[in-house]
Amino acid sequence: MEARNGAVVCVRTPGTYTLTLEGSTLIICGSGQFTIQGSIRNNSKIYVNSGATLNIGQFDSNTQIYNRGTAVVNSDVNINGSGRILNVGTMQINGSFGIDAPFDNLGLVTVSSELRLNGSARVTLGENSLLKTNRVSTIDAQVFGCGGCLHSVQKMEVANIINNSQGKILTPVDNLVYVCAQNGFGDIFGNTGKSGGAFLQSGCTECSATPPVTPPDLQVSIQGNTSICAGTSTTLTAGVSGNGNFSYEWKKINENTIIGTNASIVVNPAIATNYIVTVKDNNTQQTGSATVTVNLKPEAECSTPPDLDVSIQGNTSICAGASTTLTAGVSGNGNFSYEWKKINENTIIGTNTSIVVNPVVSTTYIVTVTDSNTRQTGSATVAVTVKPAAECEPPVISPCAADPGDKSCENCTPLTGSGTNINTGMTYCISTPGTYSMNLRI
Repeated sequence: MEARNGAVVCVRTPGTYTLTLEGSTLIICGSGQFTIQGSIRNNSKIYVNSGATLNIGQFDSNTQIYNRGTAVVNSDVNINGSGRILNVGTMQINGSFGIDAPFDNLGLVTVSSELRLNGSARVTLGENSLLKTNRVSTIDAQVFGCGGCLHSVQKMEVANIINNSQGKILTPVDNLVYVCAQNGFGDIFGNTGKSGGAFLQSGCTECSATPPVTPPDLQVSIQGNTSICAGTSTTLTAGVSGNGNFSYEWKKINENTIIGTNASIVVNPAIATNYIVTVKDNNTQQTGSATVTVNLKPEAECSTPPDLDVSIQGNTSICAGASTTLTAGVSGNGNFSYEWKKINENTIIGTNTSIVVNPVVSTTYIVTVTDSNTRQTGSATVAVTVKPAAECEPPVISPCAADPGDKSCENCTPLTGSGTNINTGMTYCISTPGTYSMNLRI
């Protein structure tokens, strides 16, 4: 069959066809396997619809191919001049592929041999598309990145493509071009990284329309008192979200000297000072930083606060050998600490609110109280007196009995007559004068 001069040939039934196509259009509209033998030349067009698989031989450089199904080309392909390729489906080229004309890939194109994107080509790699070659590839074209991939199994030679004054660059449109060279890049362009709209990956195993994952920065914060009085200090502590093997590096802003490598540092700046902490997770290599300014309060706000009002409660007069509990009382609320001593002595004998003492002789004690929040202090003293021995002797008990007084006869039963039996547990009284005979037994 021959089709010339604008003819349109529509093939619906799968099979093998021998066809000469000159300046005409071939449409593969059915589903299944189609094989076209013969020659295709003189600005012919080939449309492969969804569901169709076309096996085709050689065609000339001015051919336009629009593939939505599967196209298998069993020869080298060279497109230039008025030729064009628009691939939405899958295209397999069993040979080399050179193009010096528009080439839009929105699907998958694999090339078994060399890939050449020449200087006059205008190449678009659509989102999630893949153009893959199994041999050395040479890229000297204007490539528009729409989120697609360009993958070379062998070494890739990239010429006139990165930051070139002629504008031949890998140009981002909405996303990037992702360029993957398993065997590295050639001498023309030897670096890797993100440049000119291309995300270049050397030594990769597969191109994916996703750049290598860069972990997000660590979320770092700094806690601590950031407004202090001159001459005092404050503790700054770095907080990091999540868990990890963290290391810390503290510096003053715009200075290179490391002033701390722990999670916390103590600083006492003479003037308002900016600090920065950089945190690194040694497991994931993530980093993050935070800054803080420590300001000095006005002098008026840093005047010496009034002393705390301190008192001591407890028994202050005891006998020798006895003990007493002394308790410090402080007016108001605060973060109090206590320090007990004997007066005129330096030894601390207690650090709690109360102490128990048992002096041998009369002794004066002092307690000093400090509020760590306000830096206020206060003290109180108390003298514990040991009583004289005479005041501490037990009372004398007399060995002589005292007069108990008359016994009352109220509520008792009168005893009258003779032969009266006195019952156990009864109380009797003799109220009438006379003579009585009785035996009393215990």
